[in-house]
Amino acid sequence: MVGTIRFEGNKMIIAFLDGNELPVPLAWYPKLYYATPLQLSQWHVVGTGNIRWPELDEYISVADLIS
Repeated sequence: MVGTIRFEGNKMIIAFLDGNELPVPLAWYPKLYYATPLQLSQWHVVGTGNIRWPELDEYISVADLIS
């Protein structure tokens, strides 16, 4: 389950509740790449670990990232 998300340079770091982290290049998600820091901070978890930015109309399946 996703715990937090932080942004470092051109990467999004997804931190899971178990302590593991997954770095993801923002280039994979242009809407996030070009978003403002405020827009990036407005995410929430949907379902069992998917991430959504409603204002940006962006949805990321964490399961797809780790498979």
